[in-house]
Amino acid sequence: MRIRPSLPRVAAFASLLLPFAAGAQTKPVPPPAADSPVALGELIVTAGRIEQAIADIAPRVEVVTARELERTPGTFLTDLVKKNASVDLIEYPGGLAGIGLRGFRPEFSGTNQRVLVLVDGRASGTTSLGNLPAAGVGRVEVLKGSSSALYGSSAMGGVVNFISRESRGPLAGSLMLGGGSHGTLLAEARFGGAFARGLDFDLAYTERSQFDDFEIGRQEKRIGTFRQGGGVVRPNTAFNNRSVYGRLGWQLAPAWRADVRVHGFFGHDIESPGAESDLAASQASNNFTVTGADTRVAGRLGDHALQLLVHGTREYAVRRAETAGAPAYRASIRATTFRGAQLQDAWTLSRRYTLTYGVDYELVKTNGKTYGPAGTRIRPSSPDDARETVGVFAEGTAKWLEDRLIVNLGARRDAATNTIRATPLLPAVFEGSSSFDVVNPRAGVVFKPLAATPVRLHASAGRGFVAPLGDQLAGLTDEVVAGQRRRRAGNPDLKPESSRTFDVGIGYESAAWGADLTWFRTAVSDKIESVFAVNTPAFRETVWVNASTATASGLEAVLESDLGRFWSAPARTWVATASSTWFDEREQVLPAGPAPIRNIARTKLNLTLAYDDHRRFRARVVARHVRGLIDQDNSRLLIFTGGRGGLFTYPGFVVWDADIGWRLRPRHELSLQVDNVADKYYYEKNDFPFHGRSVFARYRWSF
Repeated sequence: MRIRPSLPRVAAFASLLLPFAAGAQTKPVPPPAADSPVALGELIVTAGRIEQAIADIAPRVEVVTARELERTPGTFLTDLVKKNASVDLIEYPGGLAGIGLRGFRPEFSGTNQRVLVLVDGRASGTTSLGNLPAAGVGRVEVLKGSSSALYGSSAMGGVVNFISRESRGPLAGSLMLGGGSHGTLLAEARFGGAFARGLDFDLAYTERSQFDDFEIGRQEKRIGTFRQGGGVVRPNTAFNNRSVYGRLGWQLAPAWRADVRVHGFFGHDIESPGAESDLAASQASNNFTVTGADTRVAGRLGDHALQLLVHGTREYAVRRAETAGAPAYRASIRATTFRGAQLQDAWTLSRRYTLTYGVDYELVKTNGKTYGPAGTRIRPSSPDDARETVGVFAEGTAKWLEDRLIVNLGARRDAATNTIRATPLLPAVFEGSSSFDVVNPRAGVVFKPLAATPVRLHASAGRGFVAPLGDQLAGLTDEVVAGQRRRRAGNPDLKPESSRTFDVGIGYESAAWGADLTWFRTAVSDKIESVFAVNTPAFRETVWVNASTATASGLEAVLESDLGRFWSAPARTWVATASSTWFDEREQVLPAGPAPIRNIARTKLNLTLAYDDHRRFRARVVARHVRGLIDQDNSRLLIFTGGRGGLFTYPGFVVWDADIGWRLRPRHELSLQVDNVADKYYYEKNDFPFHGRSVFARYRWSF
């Protein structure tokens, strides 16, 4: 069902803010600032579960600011991250997406991924990055390297933390309305600040709706009789995405406060075109509803900074099959719930020593239903399951030599129980549970050789893990297919997958420029695979075993420069940034033999050049280069490998984006964004190309 414009919703939300905006207009609002300065050490991040200057953190951290998010063209929140941070990605039209770090393949579904995605330090509650609420996001922190010593399962490759806005100053906000290519509506409203003694709040609404199908890039390529590109319309690519954010803060006492946050993502009629080579044979649409809330109480008691967080999120997904020439029908329903709590204390033992410790609890449940064309329920592809985890962690930090030598050492113990639940229409799956516990350490060091020299040496090492799925531990399927008895058994002795990451780097910071170069190596053991125990014409038995290993190593580089300082221009008039990752090794050893790790690009490079005269005009150009990405040919007729099948290498690509803004008055701005300036034909997942050149105009009123 094709979506409809929702301007009435935008107008209704905006009307709620107008009375507040009228009262806020008397306060002067400075013109928007330019892009972030190069003084990386001034940024405060929460990558270590406590606030720290980024220069004091040993692992690599990339921060995407609110200004960068606002000035980057992109359809989904995923697009804004990939254009501002060096990450690997699998992304489909329609927003289904996952992120990979440090050689771990991106994953776009499931609750046991190898990169942990958080919202304000707690589980995001979504199985796909494209379902994250965009409203209210203030910045994104990308922590690279095994982080299970702090965050537990799934943090093998690192952590991506989406941090929400928290307005405690005078009331302020903005309204934005825009549109452009493919019948796109852009709308945003946000407002927040202190409104009474000890009380503050935030409200935000974001909508991006595309009412027409997009055209793919105009570059054309033929593989036999199969035509790629050519600027043709890609059928079934419209969508309607809305998200909301609300926060209420209460200063309970001078050193104590409480914050309640709510998030929501509502994706309706998100059309999926299917693979390009399938033509219209696998079209579908999805409805996603993600709702979450958390309550945080934090404060100081003597030398202790205490924090209690309680959170819950539910993701509800409905998929409709819409194959051309056949009646559409509801194909599946999936519900995933996350519930949890965190209790933490940062104890300042002395000026030099800090101990951060705490306990986390999380319960994750999934259940699903599958339907046939007639509307009746059919056998689902996997059983319903649950995972309950309790983690206890501690990390100490020491600062010596006048804070020029910073050392941290920590560990975490996780005890988890996976349960297979009774699942309708899966009588061959037997209920059961299995438990395990695991300990993961982490260490890091930062050394600044001379106080007068802005050179920084850093190194970190850590171990990460991901918990096995419930059916891998305790499931049992026994059925007859095509005359062959097939039995798949869980393995209660299955160990969690384990990773070890080590990195070492050098950084430099000055008023004019800053840079960092980091070498890393990741080694994975006990990878979980399904192998044949018996395979005869009459009987096949498969079991889950820890059978594989993988290694990845390479270089990460970051460069930021306030170019104007080299010719005496005002500070932050010209700002250039670059971030890159290069792999010299990315191989896994499977039961069948060695193979490259799929969907991990050998080279990634992000470049940005921004200009802001701080008065009337600003401009920003972003380029993203990806090369050497390997994947499996799953296309119809195996077109990418000439009918042979197996692995192949994607064509490399460079995608350019532009953002230009004119400040008509101090509170009024008109901007133009161009996504994919060169009209490039490219894809983040083979056989699923993205849109070509897209142009959007936006008007923003700040108050």
